[in-house]
Amino acid sequence: MLLATLLLGEAFASPGKVAPPPAPEPPKEAPAASPEVAKPFDFSLVEAKAQELSKQSFVKDDGGLPDFLAKLAFDQYREIRYKPEKAIWRSENLPFQIQAFHRGFMFKDRVLVNLIESGSSKRVGYSPDLFDYGQNSFPAPLPEDLGFAGLRFHYPLKRDETYDEIAVFLGASYFRAVGLGQVYGL
Repeated sequence: MLLATLLLGEAFASPGKVAPPPAPEPPKEAPAASPEVAKPFDFSLVEAKAQELSKQSFVKDDGGLPDFLAKLAFDQYREIRYKPEKAIWRSENLPFQIQAFHRGFMFKDRVLVNLIESGSSKRVGYSPDLFDYGQNSFPAPLPEDLGFAGLRFHYPLKRDETYDEIAVFLGASYFRAVGLGQVYGL
């Protein structure tokens, strides 16, 4: 549970009925976040950080979610999709890929994603270019440090040429995984 808290943040706020926002002008494109410099990493750093955090009160980092994203209706939120061609590790020819979820609707808390490669940790930067926003339009540019709401993992479970969703971590309590011959439960 502590690892989930470290990775995915505080529980998301209770959803309420929210009227869809009016359809304003499309956003101007925000600049992508500058890449973070890789930092040395090993598991002892995770343990030390967990020990440090366990000795202090939780401090919420809301990451500055704009109100127009927080008030998205369910159908509006569902239209925001990570572009599969931008999946993490897609170009590496690995048997798995990672896609992120956009923040908004009831998924308000920011999840910071770091990749560990060759003994170094490097933050994955948010960019509006990573997502297809469907029919949504927003009244202002999206912040360059918006972060993500969670992650989904893809693997060619059924066919070699198709990467199926096999695990989802979204918000603080939406977790699901599936294996070959299984279906997601309720």
